[in-house]
Amino acid sequence: MAKGRIPFAKWQPIRGRSLKRNKPRRVTVHIAVTDSPDIYGPGKGPGGTYAHCYNPVSGSLLQHQELDRKTYADLDGNGSTISVEHQGRPGDRMSANQIDNMARLFALAVTEYGVPNRIATWNNTSGLAWHRLGCKGNFGAFSKSDRTTWSGSQTGQRWTTVYGKTCPTDNFIHQIPEIYRRAQRYIGGGASGGTTERDWLSMASKEDVTKAVWEALTRPVAIGGATKAYVGDDDVPYYYLTRYAAAAEFGGRRRHAEVMATLAGQNAAIEALSRGSVDTATIVQAVKDAVQDAVGSLDQGSPDPQ
Repeated sequence: MAKGRIPFAKWQPIRGRSLKRNKPRRVTVHIAVTDSPDIYGPGKGPGGTYAHCYNPVSGSLLQHQELDRKTYADLDGNGSTISVEHQGRPGDRMSANQIDNMARLFALAVTEYGVPNRIATWNNTSGLAWHRLGCKGNFGAFSKSDRTTWSGSQTGQRWTTVYGKTCPTDNFIHQIPEIYRRAQRYIGGGASGGTTERDWLSMASKEDVTKAVWEALTRPVAIGGATKAYVGDDDVPYYYLTRYAAAAEFGGRRRHAEVMATLAGQNAAIEALSRGSVDTATIVQAVKDAVQDAVGSLDQGSPDPQ
C-alpha cells in the first residue's frame, strides 16, 4: 500500500490536491449536510475545500487525499488534522457503517500516524475530535460534562470563519464515544480488520453487553429424561431451563415437607393408638392437619415453570 493511503478505503484522488506535509494530531468529524454518497472527486468542494475522506451512510470509506498530505477543511487546523466529511443532515445520526469506518480510520491514525489515543476535550483537541471544537457560536452554557457545548471559544482553535457553525451537529457529537470504543478493538486487533477480547467489558457499550447477555440466556440447551417428557421438546432456552430448575427445586422442597409432616403425623397416630386414647377419625384428621400446617406457607408464590 502506497504511503498515506488507507488500506480499507476506496482511493479516489482529487485533482490539484496539496503536496504540503500533514502532521496529524487529531481526526476530525464533519457533516456535509447532504444526502449525496460523495461530494468530492475528481474536483474539490465549494471554495476549493476538501477533506481527506468522505464517509457515506453505506459502503466503504472514500479517500481523496493522502493522510500525510494537507487538506483544506479545518482552516487553521489544516496541516495537523485528518479530516472526514460525512453524508448526513442535521437531525441524522451516524449509521453503523459510518461509525465502523471512523473507528477503523481512528485506529489507523493512532497506530500508524501517532495521533493520541483519546477523545478530544475543550482544553486539548488532540485525538478523536469534531469540527465544532474550532467553531465559535452560541452552543448553550459551557459545561465540562457536555461535549455539545464545547467550541472554539474554549479551545482557542479556529477551524472556520463561519460563526455559529454547528458541524457536525449534536447527534454526531453524542456518538463520538461509540466511535472511540469501537476503535479500541481495532487498535488491539489491527486497524485493517479483526477484533480483540482484551478488556472487552471496558470497551463494550451498554448495547453490546445487553446483546451478549441476551444471546447467552436464549442459547438452546439439550434436555432429556423427565425434563424432556415434561417440557415436550428436545431443547429449551437457557433462561427457561433455569426457571424450570428453580420451580423443580421448589417442588422438591414442598414434597420433602409433605413427607416429613406425614411421618410426624403417623408417629403421633401410632403413639395414640398404642394408648387407645383417641378414635380412628381423630387420628386421620390429626395427620391431615399436620401436613397442611407444614406446607401451607410454601403454597404462596409458587413459581410456574411454564
